[in-house]
Amino acid sequence: MRILRLILAVSKANLRPLKNFAHCHSFALLRLVVSEANLTASEGAKRPKNLTRSVTLSEAKGLEILPLHVVQGQNDMLRCRSFFRGLNLLVMVLILSLACMEVGAEAVPPKERTIRKVERKKPSTDQDKGVVKMTKASYELLGLQTIKVEKRSLGKQLKVTAEIQFNANKVFHIGPRVPGRVADVFADLGDEVQKGQKLALLDSIELGQAISEYLTSKTRLEVCQVNFEREKRLWEKKVTSEKDMLEAKARCAQAQAEFEASEGKLHLLGLSEGEITELKPQTHTTATFPILSPFNGIVVEKHIALGEMTEPATRLFTIADLSVLWIILDIFEKDLSKIRPGQEVGVAVRAFPEVEFRGKIAYISDVVEEKTRTVKVRVEIDNPEKKLKPGMFATAKISTTPQEAVERLVVPHTAIESHEGKQVVFVALGNYAFELREVEVGEELDGYVEVFKGLGEGEEIVSKGSFYLKSELLKGTFVHEHGE
Repeated sequence: MRILRLILAVSKANLRPLKNFAHCHSFALLRLVVSEANLTASEGAKRPKNLTRSVTLSEAKGLEILPLHVVQGQNDMLRCRSFFRGLNLLVMVLILSLACMEVGAEAVPPKERTIRKVERKKPSTDQDKGVVKMTKASYELLGLQTIKVEKRSLGKQLKVTAEIQFNANKVFHIGPRVPGRVADVFADLGDEVQKGQKLALLDSIELGQAISEYLTSKTRLEVCQVNFEREKRLWEKKVTSEKDMLEAKARCAQAQAEFEASEGKLHLLGLSEGEITELKPQTHTTATFPILSPFNGIVVEKHIALGEMTEPATRLFTIADLSVLWIILDIFEKDLSKIRPGQEVGVAVRAFPEVEFRGKIAYISDVVEEKTRTVKVRVEIDNPEKKLKPGMFATAKISTTPQEAVERLVVPHTAIESHEGKQVVFVALGNYAFELREVEVGEELDGYVEVFKGLGEGEEIVSKGSFYLKSELLKGTFVHEHGE
């Protein structure tokens, strides 16, 4: 309050020069008007009406009339004095304000200052040690699982890329044996078919001609056989000559050959023995024939439509047996000495990461790929549930030296977490408390990771749900770092 009163007093004291400045300024202006009027009157010029009034006012008040240059000089001096007085006033106000602020800051105690130093809270002792505590309810809700650290026999492991392919010995491409037009289709993609099952029906002019030839040759053979029997009986009774009997025999043999040829052609065109036997001369000659499945499998390709014209080179269906597949591995030259036929292989795919498919090496190629410098290795693997699909990419793991395996301290790979660029695990301390501990790990085999340093045999660690503990630890650290 004292400071405010002081500022008001200074302000009032400095308002007086401003009032004097205004009075002097108006007085100088009056002098300027009167002097102009006098100069005009002395020269004999006509006086304006407004100037006449100004002179009368000046004379009435008894003011001294001065020349114009004197009035202007006094006016400039007054303006300079007013400017410096205002400047001095502004400087005085600023100095007083700064002095008041300094005096007020010294008067306020350190605890009551507006700007205070905020002290951060230090992390708790448990957080400093990397220990996460929780209640029993939280433990059960997160579904944490623990396991004791133990030693296991682990061998060397070779990990390579692989591709799943059809079993080339159980893939069939089906097409027509004669040109024809598609009359009907019975199978579709994904259908599981049996051996001999009808897949499609085709109309063929060529087949109709072959059937006609067969029926003609069959009738000709029957006639020749009857003539030969008659000529043979007459020759035995000496009624006809031997020449006639031999000519009849020759015609019969020729008819027999033509018949067998036409029957064989029908077999080549896809007709079975039963279908050929059912053909009779008096029945109408059919020109349709079926496309049959050669074995059990699944239709994996289909290139056929109703009314389409087909040729023998056309592939209408592809049928494959998916119960056994091939896994093709790419093995580098330097690793060839580590594998052999009959060696077990574990295969994993992204579609089923929790499942490991087992198979054995069936073939090792004798040729090295020029571009990749790898050797193709074939693994045969059973696929009864049809989970594996040809064309999938996979990862294969080969245990190369199980006979040299020694017992090592291992933990499940699910227990390992990455924290601040280090590999860590959570060790159970009891009473639902878990300690973060750094470890040094080695190779991974069969879902386990070798541990060189940081754990002892028999210690209990979190094998499932360690990610939640890591999240809780990071959350606590964040709060302590940014809390006030």
